[in-house]
Amino acid sequence: MTRINVAIMKKTVATRVVVALVIFGIPFLAFALLVLHPPNVTLLQPDSDSYLQFNAMRTGGYPMFLRIVASITGNLSTIAILQLAIFCVSVTLIAWQLFKLTGSATLTLILQFSLFFNPWVNKYHFMILSESVFLSASAIMCAFTIAFQRDKRSYDLILVGLSAGYATTVRPAGAPLILIALLLPVFFARFSVRAIINSLI
Repeated sequence: MTRINVAIMKKTVATRVVVALVIFGIPFLAFALLVLHPPNVTLLQPDSDSYLQFNAMRTGGYPMFLRIVASITGNLSTIAILQLAIFCVSVTLIAWQLFKLTGSATLTLILQFSLFFNPWVNKYHFMILSESVFLSASAIMCAFTIAFQRDKRSYDLILVGLSAGYATTVRPAGAPLILIALLLPVFFARFSVRAIINSLI
């Protein structure tokens, strides 16, 4: 291996390390900014009581989440911080998987900024409503979908199904996610997500 090739490899590794630090640093920045400057919303919303009381009109995913948090912490005073933290982790998962798939730092950062610094999305982390947890579960599903497409590991597909199932228990509107999870092996046998993304950028 020539000196030029070694230098190129070192530069490539250094670049990937810097990009990784940025990708994993952004969620900490977003978390800190939102904790210090939260959206101007109230924790309890008109629909919050139906989740807190485990109303029959609600599916069990989010009420159970609230009950587990309350049993561990003693109350729901930290629910906004917890929902925000889960969202930060889920978006970081999908961002890292997207970068590993495409190698595009630009596309990855656009994804992160569009989700982490989106006022419409961020307000839901600070409410007792199912939207935040649903978005997090959906992001986790997308992350493992990308991982499965890249590596074809069976446990990634299992995690896709589990996250899709939980998203559906949080919000019934997530039911199509289960169908998507079931069709993934067939779809990826014929199409490449990498090729589709590269054709769009």
